[in-house]
Order: sequence, then C-alpha cells, then structure tokens
Amino acid sequence: MIRPTDMTGIRRRATVLLVVLFAGLAAVPAAAQLLPGGGAPGQSSGGSSESSDSGSDEPSRYWWRVESLNPTLPAPPKGLRRETPRIAMESFLAAAERMDFATAAQMMNFALLPEPPTPERAAALASQLYEVIDRKIWIDWPDLPDRDDAVDIAAAGSAPFAGEPRRALRLGLVDLDGRPVSIWLERLKPKDGEPVWVLAGQTVARAEALHARHGPRDFESYLPVWSQEKAAFGLPRWQIIGLPLILIGACLAGWLAYRLVGRAQHRVRERAWLNRVAERARLPVALLVGAGLMWWLTSSLLPFTGPLNALSAPLLLGVIILAVTLGVLRVLDILLDVFASRYVEDVSEEANTESRRLLTNLSVLRRLIILLAFLVGAGALIIQLNLSQTLGVSLLASAGVITLIFGFAAQTVLGNILSSIQIALAKPIRIGDAVSYEGAWGHVEEINYTYVLIRIWDERRLVVPVQYFVSNPFENWSIRNPGLAQPVELKLDYRADIAELREVFEAMLREDEDWDEEQEPKILVIAQDAEAMTVRFYMSAKDSSAAWDLHCRIREKLIHHIGTQSDQSLPRQRVASVGEAKDTADAAATAGDITEAAEAGA
Repeated sequence: MIRPTDMTGIRRRATVLLVVLFAGLAAVPAAAQLLPGGGAPGQSSGGSSESSDSGSDEPSRYWWRVESLNPTLPAPPKGLRRETPRIAMESFLAAAERMDFATAAQMMNFALLPEPPTPERAAALASQLYEVIDRKIWIDWPDLPDRDDAVDIAAAGSAPFAGEPRRALRLGLVDLDGRPVSIWLERLKPKDGEPVWVLAGQTVARAEALHARHGPRDFESYLPVWSQEKAAFGLPRWQIIGLPLILIGACLAGWLAYRLVGRAQHRVRERAWLNRVAERARLPVALLVGAGLMWWLTSSLLPFTGPLNALSAPLLLGVIILAVTLGVLRVLDILLDVFASRYVEDVSEEANTESRRLLTNLSVLRRLIILLAFLVGAGALIIQLNLSQTLGVSLLASAGVITLIFGFAAQTVLGNILSSIQIALAKPIRIGDAVSYEGAWGHVEEINYTYVLIRIWDERRLVVPVQYFVSNPFENWSIRNPGLAQPVELKLDYRADIAELREVFEAMLREDEDWDEEQEPKILVIAQDAEAMTVRFYMSAKDSSAAWDLHCRIREKLIHHIGTQSDQSLPRQRVASVGEAKDTADAAATAGDITEAAEAGA
C-alpha cells in the first residue's frame, strides 16, 4: 500500500523527469545546429524535407532526402562506392587522378547550380573542384570517418559529437574574397536509392570562383610536363624546385630592407629619437618584407598545393604578425622613453614625487600596450587561420578541464599579474620610492608584470613578487612625504647631564647641512634598567638617504663627545657585597697592629 507521503515523493520525481524530458526535447534543435555543418548543406541542396522521413525506418538525422541526385547526368558506373565519407573522397580523388572527371562528377551534388549541368559541364566542374582540393585542402584521412553514419568511434567520450551520427562533414576551409569558405561533404538519400556521401551543393556552386582564385596560374601551362608530375609528399616537381628559390629571394629582400633602414638611420643622426626608431625597426622591417614577399608569392603568384600550403601559410602568417607586433612595440617603447626623458626628472631625488608618479604611469602604459599587442596579434592569427572555427567547439567542450589545470599551474603567475594591475591603479609603490623590505632598505627600480626590482643601498637588487606588496604590510618611506626621522639611541649612566647633552646635540644639528629643520631637536629618556638609562636623540632629514647619513654622523659625534668630554656619562657596572664595611675596618685594624709591632722591633 502506498502512503500519501510516498505519493508526494513519486509526484515530485515524476515532475522532475517531465521537466528534464521537455528540456531535452527543446535542446534537440539547438544541438542539431551545433553538429558539423549544422543543417546548412542539406537545407541548401534543394528537394530536402525533414518531414518526408517521418515514416522511414531510420531517423532523418542520418541524411537529407532528395527526389533525385543529378538527374541530367548518366547513371553512375557500376561499382562506384559512395557509402562512407572516406570511401566517397577516395573515389572522387582516384577518378580525378586518372582524368576520369565524368565519374568524379558522380561524387558531386549539382542541385544549387542555376541550371542543371550537362555531362560536359559537370566534368569540367569536377576538374576545377579537384584542382582546388588538391592545392588547398590537406585531408586528414585518419580523422575522416569510414562509417556510413560518420560516427567517430575513436573519439573520446568527452570529445564533441562523440558517438553522434552526422550527415555533413567539413573537409577544410579555403579563402575566397577575403573570407573563409568551407568544403563540405553531405549525405543524401534519393527517393528510390540508397544514401550516399557526395560533395555538397554549396561547395559545388562555388567551384568556378574557387578555381579562379586558387587554380593553376597561366605560367604553369608553359612548364614542361615532367615538372608538373608529382614527386615527394605529393608535390609537383616545380614546387620542390621553386621553394628554395623563393626562400632565397625572401631572405635577400629582407636583407636589402635591413640595409636600407640602416642607411636611413645614418641620415637622421641629428635627430636622436628618429635614429633610435630606425635602429629598433630594422629587424621587424626585414622580417615583414621577407615574410610578406614569400606570402604574396606562395598565395597569389606561385600558389603551393595542399601539404606545402598547410605548413607554409601558418608559419608565414605568424612571422608577419610577429614582425608587425614587434615593430609597433619597439616604436612605442622609444616614444615612451623620449617622453620620459623630456618630462620626467630624476626619480632618485625624493622631492620629485610627481616625476615618480608619471614614470610609474608610463611603466603601466608600456605593460598594457605589450599585453594588448599580444592579444591583438594572437587574435589576428586565430582569425586568419580560422582556428576559432576548427578549435572553438573543442575548446568549449574541454573548457572545464583546461580551466582547472591552468588554474592550478598558473595561479602564482596570474596572481602576480593581477597584483601588478592593482598596484598600477592604486600605486602603493611607485618607481623611485624608498621602501623597506624585510629589513632591507632600497629604492624601487622597476615594476614588472610578476616582480618588483628593488635597488638596495649596497647596489644589490632584490627581486620581490608583486603579490607580496598587495598581501603583506611593508614600509614606503616616500609615499606621502619624503622627509624621515632617524633617531639615535644610547645607553648612558644615571649621572649623565641630559641638559648639557641637549645643548651639544642641538649645536651638532645646526652645523649639519642634512638637517631639514622640520622637527625640533629632541632628547627623551625612553627606558632604564639597573645599570643605565636609554636616551633617544631625535633628528629629521629631507629624505631617507640624508636621514641615514645624518643618523650615522650624529651618532659618531655623540659617542666622541661622551667619551672625551663627559666621562661620567659612560655607563658603569657596579658590584656590591654584603658586610663590605665590616671587612674593610677589620683589614685596617690588622694593618695597624702589624705596623706597631714592626716599629717596636726596630
């Protein structure tokens, strides 16, 4: 028998299950959009209908249904295999390599063309698309599924789309008019046929435009036949021969740019800042010219094919972005230095508080520019290489693990960087400030992302984590007022004449140029014990360096005065014993008796 309380629990569980079920059903369309290819290739193929699969044995997510596939073309030859993505691409490339473009055309979907193609036009489009794929796409065969449902059985359970059937696959990205264009495979099921994998209609519709952008150049028609035959790594012989020549030409162009900038540097010697800009810009300009020339040659004039293009394009793009970033940073760094040399005074002078503040702000600005340049450069590289398209979903899927690992591994570095930003905004320390760090006194020389460099009095450098100055108390002797009081403590005898010492101390201060007269000379007895009293002499100076020198000189003079002029002020150790007076009287009486006996004998 079910009790009312049990019924309540059952209703609660049933309600939760229904909510979860409806949420899952609502998420199915959104999840379908996240599948590779989403729904775009099939939706654009024409004749597709999701509802038409409602009565089929298998779910419609396995393919897109079409009335017919390429009805204007002859029937595909017997034995043509198109049942899996890998077999379909192997069949397409094998037919194209033996120049059988009529068979290769059977691996394409022509539904999006304005007019149904004739067999001749279909063969021509197959030839053009083959040349684009051969030149610009590096197919990763192990990752291309060899199942009819395109399920990746080797993928880890945490990988995106692991165990999920797919009806569209992207082979790669090709640039067209400044934007990336995807090369798709899609799975179609004709009304009276078996499902097959073919090159998607969207890709076929762009075949001519892609061929005009990435196809063979005019000069290749004049090359001998032997140079166009494929050799190592599937590359034509002319590319294997031409790559070293292009490298030599790019290096020569970079060297000439380096020399020209150096010559310009000699002509602007009278302007120091222009001379420094030219000197620091030589290497970035040389890298930019060399890599830019090679990029132009290999992408426009002498386009390389798939494997070589896949290796050279990211490398060249990375060098170009590095050169631009490095050049911008060097020029801005010089401009900031010129500004600092003109408007920032000597920060070693404690009175130059505004100069220390300005120099600290310039240091913060320099770090922010470096960080911004790094982020912009990395973003440009990701956008140009389309890494966000290929890696975005994977990164999102593994974001939790990456965040956990990165958080543990880099928590100290990230903590210091955040502390650096906090110091830059709040300015508890500034460049040039006098600070005391764990008993060591020195001046702040640099404030970097992760550490602060302190130059201590003996010219050693202390490297202190930035986080220390945020999470621990420390002494900043010049954050508000550079003036500092450095007292001298001496132990003196109780008979010391404090009034006389006060006059001597005041006279010493008036004769010393480091005394800033901000505080009146002052002597205080601050402690005592059984043997002596502790006397403190207070004095002030304009800054920490002057205060230390004044402290040492006054201590020396006071000790000399007490030792030579006021002997009674030196502390003494007194020893007393019980019965001392009686013992003294007995000794005197004994001495008198001995004297009298000696006189009587004489």
